Amino acid sequence: MQNWNRNRTQVTRTWLIMALVVGGLLLAACAPSATPVAQPNGGSPKPTHTAAFAAATEPAQAAEQFMRTFYTADYHDRDQWLARLMPLASEDGYSILKSMVAPALWPDLEQAQTVVKAEQVTVTDRGLKAEGVSKMMGNTPWQIRAVTVALAPETQWPGLTDHIHATNVLLSQETGVWKFVMLLSDEQAKQFQTKGAK
Repeated sequence: MQNWNRNRTQVTRTWLIMALVVGGLLLAACAPSATPVAQPNGGSPKPTHTAAFAAATEPAQAAEQFMRTFYTADYHDRDQWLARLMPLASEDGYSILKSMVAPALWPDLEQAQTVVKAEQVTVTDRGLKAEGVSKMMGNTPWQIRAVTVALAPETQWPGLTDHIHATNVLLSQETGVWKFVMLLSDEQAKQFQTKGAK
């Protein structure tokens, strides 16, 4: 039991360090323009992907869809998990998932033999926290959405102290489709809000 608690602490520490490092790198790249923009009215988005899932033209839908897919995992198959996340993430977001998140996360999922089905994950969008346009990424609109994730109690992930938790999702828009960039702590989300204030 003591060994399990130590492992949970290591996972939490790994996630925190990873979030702070990656968040720091992206804060500069995604800094908003002086005036935050209004949410795009949708128009007629033209998704370029051909994956068999509904293209998320609304940011709340994109955040919920990504988080549900993120927590739907079977420790037997990391590649399949990444393949399901790929069309929901921006290029940078997928690179972070593949090179940093999966290697840090998967050993603990394997040790805990974690299997979570889609119907065991409930994601609730809790609203817009910040939005703007990235100066360094071709004037790309971005948003931060607050979400709550609830897992069935019997499927709790290793490293989480409860089966319900809140987080923030940074999204960017690509060809009319909102996609995942990264997860942010409340402190990182506040930095975006400060930079986006008039």
